[in-house]
Amino acid sequence: MPTTEVHDDLQLNYLESEEELFDDSASFVSMNMFDIIDEGVLLIDLLEEKRSLEKRLTAVKEKLRLMNGEQPSCNEYAWRTKLTTQQRTTLIFEYNDDAHPSMSRQNELANDLNLSPKVISNWFTNRRKRNPLQFTD
Repeated sequence: MPTTEVHDDLQLNYLESEEELFDDSASFVSMNMFDIIDEGVLLIDLLEEKRSLEKRLTAVKEKLRLMNGEQPSCNEYAWRTKLTTQQRTTLIFEYNDDAHPSMSRQNELANDLNLSPKVISNWFTNRRKRNPLQFTD
């Protein structure tokens, strides 16, 4: 019978040490979980900052490429042309005068407004599509 008592004592000691280990590991895990979450948040912030910087770098490269007279890269986003108030006003006056200007007139407008002929052509096309009721005679 003494062996069963020793066995029971060992088993009881094992269970007590296991509980202590579990308690220590739980606090260790919870403490590390907060550290891991903080690290994760920091990594996410760094990745977002990296993406933002990459976008800005791509935009600067594209502007330099356009300033040098090169065509936009096919892998990079071609930025939308933003018209100034003067350019938009001139195009609206032209549109009210003639919604279908000739190619020569579009080229003149492009030179006068310092825009590409494609931008002028697209502007008139989009404007006509937005105002279809004006052309039902």
